[in-house]
Amino acid sequence: MYMKLFVLRGERMQMIIGRVFDRVLVYGMVWALWVGSWGNIDMGASAGQNGQRKPADSIETGSRRKEKEEDKRGSKEQDQEDSREGEGQVTEEAEESSYRQPEDQEGKDREAEDQEGKDREAENQEGKDREAENQEGKDREAENQEGKDQEAEDQSAEAQEPPKPVSFGSVPYFKDDAGNNTQLVDGWLYGYWSRQLCRVNPKTLESEVLFEAASPQEGYFSIYEGMIYFVEQKNISYLDGTRVNLWRMKCDGSGKKLLVKDFVIGEGYDIGGSSLTDMEIHDDILYLLSGFSAGDENRYFQLQGDGSVKEISEEETLYGMVPEGFSEARDIGYRYRYLPNLVYCVRNFGYTFICDEDENLYRIILETGEKERILLQDAGSMSNLTLTNRALVYRNDDTWYAVSLDDPNETKEIGVLDCYSMTFWDDKGIYDIERDYEDNSFSVMRLSWDGERESIDSWVQNPRSRDSVYGDYLTVLYSDGDYLYYDKLLDGDGAICRIPYERDDSYYYDDMSERVYVYYENPLKEMATEETFSSTFIVESTGARGSFGLTKVYLTEKSETALRINEYLEEIYRAEEEYITGLMDVVRNTPLDELFGSDLMVVEDELKLSITFLDENYIGVSAYWYEYWNGAAHGQHGSTEYVFSRSSGERVLLTEILENSPEEICAIIAPYVEAKAEWGTDEEGWEKMILEEGRFYLTTEGIGIHFDAYELTCYASGGLDVVVPYELFTLRDPADVGLTSF
Repeated sequence: MYMKLFVLRGERMQMIIGRVFDRVLVYGMVWALWVGSWGNIDMGASAGQNGQRKPADSIETGSRRKEKEEDKRGSKEQDQEDSREGEGQVTEEAEESSYRQPEDQEGKDREAEDQEGKDREAENQEGKDREAENQEGKDREAENQEGKDQEAEDQSAEAQEPPKPVSFGSVPYFKDDAGNNTQLVDGWLYGYWSRQLCRVNPKTLESEVLFEAASPQEGYFSIYEGMIYFVEQKNISYLDGTRVNLWRMKCDGSGKKLLVKDFVIGEGYDIGGSSLTDMEIHDDILYLLSGFSAGDENRYFQLQGDGSVKEISEEETLYGMVPEGFSEARDIGYRYRYLPNLVYCVRNFGYTFICDEDENLYRIILETGEKERILLQDAGSMSNLTLTNRALVYRNDDTWYAVSLDDPNETKEIGVLDCYSMTFWDDKGIYDIERDYEDNSFSVMRLSWDGERESIDSWVQNPRSRDSVYGDYLTVLYSDGDYLYYDKLLDGDGAICRIPYERDDSYYYDDMSERVYVYYENPLKEMATEETFSSTFIVESTGARGSFGLTKVYLTEKSETALRINEYLEEIYRAEEEYITGLMDVVRNTPLDELFGSDLMVVEDELKLSITFLDENYIGVSAYWYEYWNGAAHGQHGSTEYVFSRSSGERVLLTEILENSPEEICAIIAPYVEAKAEWGTDEEGWEKMILEEGRFYLTTEGIGIHFDAYELTCYASGGLDVVVPYELFTLRDPADVGLTSF
C-alpha cells in the first residue's frame, strides 16, 4: 500500500513539476521577447534621433544571412536537447524532493497560480485603461469636430440669412461728420485744418500732425474701417479742369499711400477751388460728390482688398439705383438744397430722399425700390429744409417746424428762432451762429426740441486770420456736444479754440476760450508789424465827408535788407498820403447839389499792405486798394504785387527770377490766362500785359499773375488770377538774381 501510495505521489509530483516547468519556460520566453522588443525600440529611436545610417560592415549580405540562419537552427536543436536533459534532471530532483516537502510545493504552486491570475488581471486592467484613454481622446476629437461643424453651420446660416429689412421711420440719435473738415472718431478729434491733417485728444489736448500739404486745403476726408481717405489739391491753375490727389493712411498717420494721382474733379474753377462738396464712403465705395453740377462731375472708386482703389461707373453705385425720372432731392429745387446727400441718408437711415420732375418729395429704399411720397404742408413758403434723426425740419418765417419721420402727416411746431438757417443740430436742439464782422465776434443761440430758446453765448471774440504767407484761411464751427470749436486769430497765429456749453457767468465777461490747436504759426510775428490808420474827413460848411484808411507793414529785423525793403515801402505810404490829401481837397470843393441823394459821403479810399509770401529767398507784399465815389453803382478794387529779394532787399521782376526769355515766359503763362479771361485776349500782342510791373507774385507752388476787374473780366467776375506751376519754368539761382534800379 505504501509502495502504491509512493508511486502515486511520485506520478503526481512529476506532473506538477512538469506543469511548473512549462510555465517557467513560457514566462522566460515572453520575458526575452519583451526585453528584445524594447531594445529594438531604443535603438530605432536613437538612430532616428541621430539621423545616422548603419555602417557598411553591418549590412548583411545574402551569404551572411544564410550562415546566421544555420547557426540559429543548430542553436535551437541544442537548446531542445538541453531542455530534455534538464527536464529529466528536474524530474529526478523533484521525486527526491517529493518525499520531503510535497505539501509546501503544492502551496507554492497555488501561490504561483494566484500570482499568474493577478498578473493577467493587471495586464487586462492596463489594456482597459489604455482603451479608456483612447476612447477619451476620440471623444474629445469628436467634440472638437462637432464644435467646428456647428461653427461652420452658424457661419453658413449667417451668410445665407437675409439682411434685416429696411423700413421708413426715425432712427436713434447719431453723429456723422464724414467729409467735413472736423470729425470726432473713436475719442479723437480729427481736423483737416488749412494745410494740416491732424488729430487732437479732446481730454488732454495732445496733438499730432498726420499729413501736411504745401498749400491750404478744402478739408475733405473720411474715416472708414480704421483708415483715413483724404483729398489733396495743389493751389495752381489747370487747363483741363481742377485736379486732385486721393490718399489713404492709417488713423495714426502711418502707411501713407497715394491711391489716385492728379485726376480731374471739376472744370473752370478758381485756384484752390473745385466742384467737390462731399466725400462719403459706404459699402466699400468712395464717393467724391459735386453738389453744384447735378452729379455730372461725381467720381466713384471701389475699395479693393489689396488697399488700392478702382474707378467705377455711376451705375455700380447707389446713384445708379435711383429710378428713372427721379433725382437726388438736394439737386432739385432751392428748397431742398440743405438736405444731406444720398449716401449719408442711406448709411444712417437705410433710405434716402428723391424728387420727381415736378419737385415732389419722396423717400425711397433703393435696394427694393419701395418709395413713399411726403406731402409738406408749407411747401410753398418753407425754406432751409434739413434732416435730423427724428424729423424733417424747416423754417417758415422765424418759426421752425418738424415733420415726423415716423408719420409724415404729423407736423409739429418747434418754436421761434430768428435766423436764416440752422448752423447745426444735435440731440438737444437747433443751433444758430450769428457773426458780427465789425466787432469780430459771434453769438450762439439754441432752440431746444421742446421749444425753449436759450442764449449759449452772446459775445464770443473771434478775430480771424485773413493774411498768411501760405494763404491760410479757415472756417471751423464744430460741436461735439460738450464744446463748440471754432477758428480764431490768437496771438498772431491761426488757432482752433473751444468754449464749453455748460459754464459759469464769467464767460460772458471775459474771453475764457481754450486753445486746442495751432494750425498756422505766423513766421512774421518776430520780423514784421502792421499799423492801421483810419479817419473820416468832414467839411463843416457843407457836411460833405471823405473816409480814408491806410494799413502799413514794416519789417522789424535789424538788417540792411530789411532797411532797404522798409525804405521802398515808405515811398508807397508817402504817395498814398499825398493822394489822400488831394482827395480831401476834392471833398472840400464838392457842391452838395452834385452829391447823389442824401448821402454826403463823397469818397471812400483804402490802401492795405500785407506780407503774403515768405521763404528763405524772397518776400512778397500785396497792396490791396479800394475806392468808391458818390453816385457810383459800386466801388472799384484791385491790387499791386511786389516781390523783394531777401539777399539784396531790392524789388525783383519776373524776368529776373527766371532763366526763360520774355517770349518763353509769355508763351507758358498765356494759355492759363486765356482759359479764364472773358475778353481782351483776342487782340494781337496782348501777352505783353503778363510782364507788366505789379502783376506777378509768388506762392508755395507756383508763379501767380494778377489782373484787376475790368482788365480781362467783368466786375461781377472780379479780378483774374492764375498760378502756373514752378516746374514749367527754369528758375534762376536766387544768389544770381540781379538788382533792379528805380
